[in-house]
Amino acid sequence: MRAGLMRTGLDPANAGRYAVRAADRAAMRGPINWYRALPFGLRDRTDRIDVPTLFLWSDGDTFICRAAAELCGRYVDGPYQFEILRGASHWLPEETPDQVGALLLEHFARVP
Repeated sequence: MRAGLMRTGLDPANAGRYAVRAADRAAMRGPINWYRALPFGLRDRTDRIDVPTLFLWSDGDTFICRAAAELCGRYVDGPYQFEILRGASHWLPEETPDQVGALLLEHFARVP
């Protein structure tokens, strides 16, 4: 698990921490349930998003391609901001915490 996470761009320390958690069945209930709740079926559509939304994506993400990331904006009726963090992987909070933090603070400052 650790090696697989590292191949996707996660640093060794976090990969090790996540791998230890993955070995604990009870600790994985929350993360697995997040994926279980995703509407994968054509009939399982979600409502449109009407709250201010910030989408952070990296050009090095191996899980979410650029087209999929860009298409997310189609489902947001509220204010929408799409930001690309260049050179990072899928693990943006772990890999670029200063950039993510700054963008989140700017986003929250704009939201009433």
